[in-house]
Amino acid sequence: MGVFRKTGFQNGYPQAYRIDAFDSWADAVDYLQQVAEAIFGLQESEQEKREGDTIVRVQQYILEHLSEDISLVKLGELAYFNPSYLSRLFKRVSGTNLSDFIHNARINKAKELLTRNDMKIQEIVAAVGYESHAYFTKFFKKTTNMTPQEYRDSIIKM
Repeated sequence: MGVFRKTGFQNGYPQAYRIDAFDSWADAVDYLQQVAEAIFGLQESEQEKREGDTIVRVQQYILEHLSEDISLVKLGELAYFNPSYLSRLFKRVSGTNLSDFIHNARINKAKELLTRNDMKIQEIVAAVGYESHAYFTKFFKKTTNMTPQEYRDSIIKM
């Protein structure tokens, strides 16, 4: 789709190339300034959309790979961004830190899995990407004020 159509200047194409289409130089400059503003606005909105799409793709990847080691380097490769830039972009677009998003996603998945009685806590630890049962328990308790077993017991009582 042409720039003029995307920016709303459907009838502007001939005017952009014909100086005699304007009553004065001031009108021509005014018109070209409007076109430039529309183009830069279009570029900015397309950039925001690309950034938003990238963050959604990263979030989806995280949610689908919780049991794996999710490193900033790996996420940067997925998004084709420098890892530190991706981290800043993630914060700007989503409003949350990337590491907080990963930890929250893991805790939420753990809570979901803890409602099932067919999985041992050690299996849940591995399913949400923690290598150490002790570290998981400590982090889970810090986040929820309950150990995983206490959380499971509280759900079963409901």
